[in-house]
Amino acid sequence: MVVGGDDEPPRWVTLGAAAVIGSDLPVDAFRQLLSHHASPILGTDHLELGSGPPESASHGWSGRLVAVTGPGGTGASVLARHLAAGLGNDPRMRGSVLLLDACLEADQAFLHGLPDDHLGPDLQAATQAHRGGDPDRAGLDKLIVRPTDRPYGLIPGLRRRRDWPSIGGPSLRATLVNLRRHHLVSVVDVDPLIDLTPPGQALGPSTPGEPCRMVMSLADLVVVVGGTGEHATRSMERLLGNLGDAGISASRLLPILLAEPTTGRRTARRVARRLDRATPANLESPLVWTDPTNGSPGTGALLARKVLGALDLLAGRLDDGGVVPVPVGSLGTRDQ
Repeated sequence: MVVGGDDEPPRWVTLGAAAVIGSDLPVDAFRQLLSHHASPILGTDHLELGSGPPESASHGWSGRLVAVTGPGGTGASVLARHLAAGLGNDPRMRGSVLLLDACLEADQAFLHGLPDDHLGPDLQAATQAHRGGDPDRAGLDKLIVRPTDRPYGLIPGLRRRRDWPSIGGPSLRATLVNLRRHHLVSVVDVDPLIDLTPPGQALGPSTPGEPCRMVMSLADLVVVVGGTGEHATRSMERLLGNLGDAGISASRLLPILLAEPTTGRRTARRVARRLDRATPANLESPLVWTDPTNGSPGTGALLARKVLGALDLLAGRLDDGGVVPVPVGSLGTRDQ
């Protein structure tokens, strides 16, 4: 917010200012503007720094949850891994970063060098552990893999796609909420298969899109990864439209285009302009990124900086509050 820049308000807005106000603005009006554009920082009487959140995380506090999704083959899983590494190496995170694989075709175990027959914990074990209540910090540590030379914890995904019914419903939601209460940032790699139903129609039985719907309902920020080819661009347009139809605010979306060496950044920028025309005006223009699969140094740090900046710009937090949304009509009507 710019104070005293009322002589050239359009210029300040184009530079990224959320609001331009005069220096003679009344105090009450100034406070109202602040509450609209930013979240207040509450006072504290005691601050104790450690290696992460408190041992018994209060249900009144929760860390950030960032979902990473994208059409198949765009590199969303690789980008999620780089993002987790960048966040984990950030001193502000104090090593309290988790990467969770919620994809039906889970790849994070492979990307981290875990064998197909590894006997360690996975998402199915984590959701089963939350069916009888929320495990404490010590219980959660038993459900998390610590990859070698990685600054974050990992919960690998399903070993077989057909096991998806075992992670859906309230158990998955309870797992995500509890993990978020014990980590400063949780990165969730998830499919773009979000469930859509006509307005007023109740959701039916569990579907393969339920994990995505559950993750998106809790995510503070959704990183949407796309490519620069013709088919990838169309898939990106459809995905952004589906997320909007599912009720996800444009302010919570961070689209990223991965520029391949064969197409170049110029092509990626042309695709970004096309997406700008095809998506809501209040959606951020896609970031053009060099393909992270080459593992160039600094990729994770740059990604983490962009994501943390986007999180800081969010006006408010999602309140899970332990309340599960109930679709309209699912509890019957006055006549039934």
